[in-house]
Parts: sequence; C-alpha cells; structure tokens
Amino acid sequence: MSTPFHTILLSKSCSSDLVCLSAPVQDLAHVLSFSERRAVNKAVEKRRREFATGRWLAHQALAELGIGVESIPTGPNREPVWPGSVKGSITHTDGHVVVAVTTDPAVAGVGIDLERAGRVGDSILSRVLTEGERTTLGELDPTLLFSAKESCYKVLFPIFREYVDFHAVEVEIDEPSRSFTLTYVGYRPDHQVIERAVGSFQQIDGCWLTSVILPSLALKGPFGARPAYGS
Repeated sequence: MSTPFHTILLSKSCSSDLVCLSAPVQDLAHVLSFSERRAVNKAVEKRRREFATGRWLAHQALAELGIGVESIPTGPNREPVWPGSVKGSITHTDGHVVVAVTTDPAVAGVGIDLERAGRVGDSILSRVLTEGERTTLGELDPTLLFSAKESCYKVLFPIFREYVDFHAVEVEIDEPSRSFTLTYVGYRPDHQVIERAVGSFQQIDGCWLTSVILPSLALKGPFGARPAYGS
C-alpha cells in the first residue's frame, strides 16, 4: 500500500513549478539511501522517523518536478542539500512533515516552517519578538510570528551562510490576506533582500504553516547578495 501525502497551496501567487507536500511522520527508514540513513544513524528514534519521512516526502516532491536523485545529502548545519537548481525547504512538528521545492529560475529561495499554535509562551516573548512586535501583538498568537521568522531564516541561510537573529527581522501580519511582510532591522545591509520576499501563512491540524518565497530579482538589487549555496 502506498504511503499517503497531500498537496498544499502555499499562496495564490505561487509558481506552478513550486510543489508543496505534507504527510504524517512514519517509520520510513527502509526507503532511505545509505548516505541518508548514515546522517541519522546515531539519532534518537523520533528524530530518525522525522528525518526519514522528510527525505521520503522530498523525493516525492522532486519526482513531481521530474527530478529523480538517489540521495538528498545533509549539509554541515543539518540542512538538506538540494540537487542542481532546486530550491527547497523541509519542516516538521507534532507528527507532521511538510516539504516545498521549486526549480523556477524566478525564485531564489523557499523557506517553510510548521509550529504548533500556542507553542511560544510569555516567558520567551522577549527572546523571539522585537519590542515593536510585542507592542503591536494584540490578540495574535506569537507563535505565528516565530514561525514566520524561522521561514525567513530558512530562505536567507542557504544564500548567505549566516545566522539570522530573531530580532534582526520584524514581521507584520495581515490576517485578512493570510500574508505577512518582513522588514530587516539587523546590521547586515545585504540581508535586506528579505524585504522583497512574499510571506504567507495558513493553519494545518492546529499548526501554523508559514512560507517565505524570495524572488531571484531581489538578489540583483542594490544589496549585493552573494550566489546561493550549492549553485
């Protein structure tokens, strides 16, 4: 019997060359390549199951783009190393995995993040949100902003190979359109490219799924970004 997965539409403006799939975490270690299994052979069972499901789902997503590879290696910071011109992201939480990949040359990066709603409590708000975000939070779940920042990090890190602090980016949520905008307030001028990204969010089984899609034209602007990692 085949393992089920579902297609997700990240936003109405998404390219037809962007594939986003979700699936429940399962014991799929048997489908991993040797190098993929080796990446988690010392991990705890929970981590192995999440990793195996993520890699299996990533292979399904690549197949929908007509791409078949034996392995999706793991980089030095545990990030997936995508083949060729593929840009992508993998996320998991609470027994769910989501993968997004694209070969669209108009897209420079894709970041997705999945977080259980209500996860971010008052005790860590100052570590996650800027003072401005805390002031305007209102009734919003701070976990949504946390997730948006995680998606932002997943877009910028493969391009710049630099850590992006939570306080370096401010998120403004537009609830009616299920979208958000990003403002870079850190010390790296080239990271301002994130302000040209498109951010969107939705809820899946009580979790926030956020996505950030950065257009390639953003890297040709005045910020002087470096080439994407692995290109």
